[in-house]
Amino acid sequence: MASLSQVDPTLSPNKPHSSLLTGDTSQRTLRVYRSNNEDVTPTEVTRFCKANGSGKLGRIAIQEDGSAVLDLPTKRAERLCRNIQAVADESDDDDVLDGWTIEIPMRL
Repeated sequence: MASLSQVDPTLSPNKPHSSLLTGDTSQRTLRVYRSNNEDVTPTEVTRFCKANGSGKLGRIAIQEDGSAVLDLPTKRAERLCRNIQAVADESDDDDVLDGWTIEIPMRL
């Protein structure tokens, strides 16, 4: 049945496999927001991401809820998330990231 539907049975339904913005399989969509529900700006998102090793960023779109979404190549997106998690894990300060949160969402 899977061969008829051309669905790859090795893909997990619990992990994104492409950009949610463009459908590009080589990219992942990141959602960046502040835990205190403050709206973010593209400049703030760029500063936060670059300070944590993102490299060059493309277009940053601000959502209705005040969060930002952007696409990065898969390896860079995963590295950025790992870097931010490492910063949080290494610090005794609960607010070391100043309220910033980043995730690779399943849907927007």
